[in-house]
Amino acid sequence: MATTDSICAVVSRLEPQAALEDALRESDVWPALAALRAERPPADMRVFVLPDLNVLEPGGPTGTQPALVEHLIDLLADHGFTSVTVGAGPDSAARWLDNRDTLVIADLAGYRFVTDRDNPYDIVDLAEDLVEAPFPESSALHGTALSEPWVNADIRISFAKNKTHAEHGFALCVHNLLGALPLHDRAYHYRARLKPWDTCVDLLRATPVHVAIVDAVVSNHGGLGDRSPRPLRTDTVIAGTDAILVDFVAAAKMRTDPYASPVNAKALHDIGLPRSYQMVGDLTPYDGWENVHPLQAAALQRIAESPRLAEHVLAGTVRPDPELFPFKRDMAQKVNRVSAPLVGGPWGRWGLAWLAAAEDGAEAWRTLFAKDGLVRREVPLDLDLGAYDPADYDDVVKYLAPLEQLVQAVPPDENGLRWRYIDGSVLFHYARVLPIDFDDFVGVVPVRKAITWMNDYIGGHTVAVTRDRRGRVTRQAERNVYLPQPNWLVLYGGTVIDVAKLESIRYGEDEHKIVWRTVHSSNDSATHDDGSVRFARVPDGTEITVVARQLFRLPAFWQMVNLDRFPEVKNRLVADGYYKFFDRTIDNFARAYTGEEVQIGHALDPIHGEDGYSPPEVDVVQRARDFISRLGRPDAGGTVDEEGFRHFEPASAGDSNPESGAGGDELRRLSPELSGWWSDLARQFRKDLGLVVVEE
Repeated sequence: MATTDSICAVVSRLEPQAALEDALRESDVWPALAALRAERPPADMRVFVLPDLNVLEPGGPTGTQPALVEHLIDLLADHGFTSVTVGAGPDSAARWLDNRDTLVIADLAGYRFVTDRDNPYDIVDLAEDLVEAPFPESSALHGTALSEPWVNADIRISFAKNKTHAEHGFALCVHNLLGALPLHDRAYHYRARLKPWDTCVDLLRATPVHVAIVDAVVSNHGGLGDRSPRPLRTDTVIAGTDAILVDFVAAAKMRTDPYASPVNAKALHDIGLPRSYQMVGDLTPYDGWENVHPLQAAALQRIAESPRLAEHVLAGTVRPDPELFPFKRDMAQKVNRVSAPLVGGPWGRWGLAWLAAAEDGAEAWRTLFAKDGLVRREVPLDLDLGAYDPADYDDVVKYLAPLEQLVQAVPPDENGLRWRYIDGSVLFHYARVLPIDFDDFVGVVPVRKAITWMNDYIGGHTVAVTRDRRGRVTRQAERNVYLPQPNWLVLYGGTVIDVAKLESIRYGEDEHKIVWRTVHSSNDSATHDDGSVRFARVPDGTEITVVARQLFRLPAFWQMVNLDRFPEVKNRLVADGYYKFFDRTIDNFARAYTGEEVQIGHALDPIHGEDGYSPPEVDVVQRARDFISRLGRPDAGGTVDEEGFRHFEPASAGDSNPESGAGGDELRRLSPELSGWWSDLARQFRKDLGLVVVEE
């Protein structure tokens, strides 16, 4: 029999503890742990167990069962592993539910610090005792601290619950790694600022999981599996030494695509399944299982881009035990009592889809008219730097040189733009002279950062690869995210342009130049986004030359229209759109020289909601007035308060609308708390549209 790298065992038995024992044995977990010991006795090995602590009711199906975790601790002790710690990071619902501190949840869920066989274990909050974590420079989590018990554990075990996830389809062992992250405002940091698929993959690489277990004894299924108890007896335990493989099998048992979760899809694409593996046991899907509707999942993924809106939706859909986990505000509890059953019903997904469409509309508005309201993207490099050697960076120069020669031979149009087509892509050449001394200019505007100052740049990640003797970067890898080009494509579903590049940089006495070539697009938005920026000394100052080869994926509507059949229209759109893009880019270089902030949007604060954080002061009144003036509308009168809302003097009885009828009476009888909740929601949309900035 051929040797396999990994075994995933699926064991179905009515007795949960026996099922766990069989799953660990049949997946060869114990020999794998013995191999990790080297010359150390097992008692000296630090074991960390990361369960799913998303418990909403005593013994509920949304979190890993404590009795099963404690039996695992007994089994570890049987094999000599007696130093065991259990823990998790802050809970997502702690901002609006009481008793959601990690240690409190563990106590209420039934963790006892000692097993039935008197094996002790610690319980820790992974938001505490933070140390430097081993994230490389290419990671979105570079510079992030993690809890010492997790970072320095010799053996890490992800013990997930078998459940669906309203936003991601399912949440298993890889998704469970989000529980190791330390920041408290999780909607803000791990759904809006950073993406869960990036963070989970980076965690799996930097702090590998050695054992993965899925508690599928009593599973939780349906459209709100992570926030509303809907138990289904499945009497199964799934275990193995590879978390991605275990999730692959567990998802198959749900009768869903193992790639349906964006978290697991990223892990499968970037890391992949083991080189060789076995799946042992019954792979038959669970009888009666109900998965998340794709419309709902897509809607919630879009809503998650707005952290406060996502928090409103989560607070309105979660179904906790009100005795154990009461709402902190009566208003939230009243809204939840009405909204949770509605969203959980068959029409709930359509309401979420409408809400997501409204957020799409707000994003389109910001893209076209209020770019300062956009959020800059924090992304990993998303390239395996080990796959490229110095020759690959040098070949970029050889690739672009003949293309530069080709486009330079094209006569400029009335705007000075040279351009032509090649294999469906467009070659551009544009140059302008800035009346700034060359040495002064390059001392302030380094050419290696040229792409970050380009028009409509909304985020990215850069890693220096090599430097010259003077410490200047000569080779680097870079990921760039731009708004849809041209911007109006956002109205047709156009996505951001997201590309990763290899770059070569050369420095001369009279010329600094960066050359790049796209080697990967995380969202398949571009086939080509190659080019160069050259700063050159000329008698009148500094000449800036931009050359680009671009081929972006168009939205479905424009693919159907196929402008190649209308060359007169296409040529005018291309020439006008890209002249404006490159001219504004050179304007940005000039503004950068003066020290002006040229990047659009605003960054989310990496310490938002943590100890010591204080929200910046924002003149929301002035922002509201600026917004109105941009529209060219007259002042609506009244006064604007500190939150951007306008107030008027009450009308006299004689001014009342006689057609208002009973509807006005009904509105007046609405609960003040319920009205307040809708005001909060409306305020969030005002923020998204750029009317006000809200810092909480």
